[in-house]
Amino acid sequence: MVFLKKFYLRYYPEENCRSLEITNNGRSITSVLKIEISYIKEAFMNNSMRWVIMILLLASTVFSSSLRTDPEIFDGYEHAAITARTEIWKKINSGEAGSGAIAIMEKGELVYFEGFGMANREQSSPVDEETVFNIASVSKVFTAAAVMRLVDKGQISLDETLSHYLPDLNTPDPRDRQITVRMLLNHTSGIAGSTMANACGYDYNQDINDEILENINHAYLIHEPGEVAVYCNDGFALAEMIVERLSGKSFKDFLAEEIFLPLKMENTGMTVEAKEKGTPAAFYSVSTGKSEPQEVVSSLGAGGLNSTVIDLCLFADCFSDEGNRLFSDPALVELRKYQPASLDFNLRNPVMSYGLGWDYTSMPEYEKEGIQVLGKSGESLNYSAMLFTIPELRLSVAVTLTGTNPEASLIAGDVLKQIFIEKGLINEPWENVPIPLKSEPFPEDYKAYEGYYAGNSGSLIQVKMDEENHIVNIYTFYEGELIPASSFFYNNGYLYQGSESDNQCYFITVDDQDYFLYSALGMDFLNMEKLKALDDPQNLNIDLDGMFWLRRNVRPYEHKDLQSTHIQESFLFDDLPGYCFFSSIQQITSDTSADFAAETMRDQKNLLLFESDDVIWARTSDMLYSPADDIALLEDTTASITIGTQGYNEWLMTDADAIFTFTIPSTGRVVIFSPEGSPIYDSIKDSSTVYLEEGCLLEFIGAPKDTFHLLSQRE
Repeated sequence: MVFLKKFYLRYYPEENCRSLEITNNGRSITSVLKIEISYIKEAFMNNSMRWVIMILLLASTVFSSSLRTDPEIFDGYEHAAITARTEIWKKINSGEAGSGAIAIMEKGELVYFEGFGMANREQSSPVDEETVFNIASVSKVFTAAAVMRLVDKGQISLDETLSHYLPDLNTPDPRDRQITVRMLLNHTSGIAGSTMANACGYDYNQDINDEILENINHAYLIHEPGEVAVYCNDGFALAEMIVERLSGKSFKDFLAEEIFLPLKMENTGMTVEAKEKGTPAAFYSVSTGKSEPQEVVSSLGAGGLNSTVIDLCLFADCFSDEGNRLFSDPALVELRKYQPASLDFNLRNPVMSYGLGWDYTSMPEYEKEGIQVLGKSGESLNYSAMLFTIPELRLSVAVTLTGTNPEASLIAGDVLKQIFIEKGLINEPWENVPIPLKSEPFPEDYKAYEGYYAGNSGSLIQVKMDEENHIVNIYTFYEGELIPASSFFYNNGYLYQGSESDNQCYFITVDDQDYFLYSALGMDFLNMEKLKALDDPQNLNIDLDGMFWLRRNVRPYEHKDLQSTHIQESFLFDDLPGYCFFSSIQQITSDTSADFAAETMRDQKNLLLFESDDVIWARTSDMLYSPADDIALLEDTTASITIGTQGYNEWLMTDADAIFTFTIPSTGRVVIFSPEGSPIYDSIKDSSTVYLEEGCLLEFIGAPKDTFHLLSQRE
């Protein structure tokens, strides 16, 4: 679809004519129609609309005929376009996506663009070339590019220690002095993962980098620096801080001057600036159909940029030798090569080939054909993005989507495969009739893999073997119970979930440590790490089991999808001595602390207990909690609640069924939970009057000294 963006009437005196110039965003196509000045003069002086219309029609004809640029190039992408349309509309029709866009660029030419759905339903604005989407973790490649710009200027060395550039990094773990800049960019630093508190929401958190640094300084590393690649958002936040300190510029300004401007990326910037950069693709609730506030990710280096698919392709083009180059030859080599961890697990298949910012520096399916593919995915709470580029072919694919489960990476992968087939670079796969796999008895040593495991985000998982039926059962710990999650049968060395499943799984032991892996796209991924029985299990100074906690460091703009973190229950386990669960599985290390339970799982949380006004509080990495049994009852029909100087949110509990009306300050927010702990009201989208039953929890969130007033009408 073509959208007419701008048209100009310009006068060229030396040619005694004027031109009507029509451009598509000033970038892709410019069609110029020169018309004798006498005709222009007659049309405009006599106010003759038929002449004006004729001029516009003629110009638009030239414009539309030049849209396809090189028809031979475009003709090679029909099947890729059909794949994109089929898969994106399937996601939209299922409700998993709301809108989307795709672009394919080859040798600097835009050969295919298409928008899907409405960027703004209220204004009936379709997705077009200027529609910006949050690109989430695709931002990491921009961070790596920013670092390499400073490497080329001689201001940064990839193998210099982090402490050299950030002396205020001061964790309790002496191994942090071994972390290098390279380790931040290839996920091998040993830093635990992601600061989520107030990092994703509806406004920019000005203090985000200070909060991330404080969070990191409260924790030990999860493994030796450089040893294992464990995906780490906070590492890229630290890289952002280094760029700012050494350049003397804000990260936003540095990117604009060093990357966006030279590459003519006019619609890329901070997620908080989405409206300034173009029409933002709004996210709409599937259940209500209503738009939600624009999502803002505050950590720019980790995931806080927005862009268009066309701008993403322009950026990807700079990684090709013949593209719009930003880097020296040595820097470009570093940016395109595999940056492995030091520990080789000797797995059955290659592991994800992290580069500097990239998720993939090669994909086995294409590497065997001699094709290098660079790829980076991004997933935020409401957006999904995927960028692929093939430097040798100077070919790039970008897909962006809104939604709850849009899976842009899978769609972009299908499109990329179709392009390779059309170009004859790979053979079209045979349509073999799948033969159902049959269950076989699993090996005798599989019984030893029973037990508890840590998963990503600190999840607690139990593995049980059903030897009689040859089934491996997986249970996930949720709200105090182990819930059946999945079952696998064994066949020829692998575990499968279904008789026609594509993904294979298996157990492996490396250096006396057990792991569970899954294989996809010809690669192996560490999925779970077994928890070891402790020789000397420690205990905390309070009985955490069954305690409820209320979060106290929530900002008014934090994303509603993080409301699940506001009320937490902590647990101990009789059959897992020395471990506790508080938002994450943790190994108890002293009477006031518990550390990360695994060395290879991302986004775990540690635990610190401390005393505040004679009450034991808890800090789980980036989130603060006080005990729920300390909550006050709301016993009067009127009340005023003021946020203290530290900015901690306040909590009350209703003592009776009533209709409540709130007066909320401009910087404030009220969130209400049912007696069972489920969110039922949020002033960011609901009216100021609501009926509540006895036992509801009222959370008042605001700036220091903000005062809330409430009035209740009791039955």
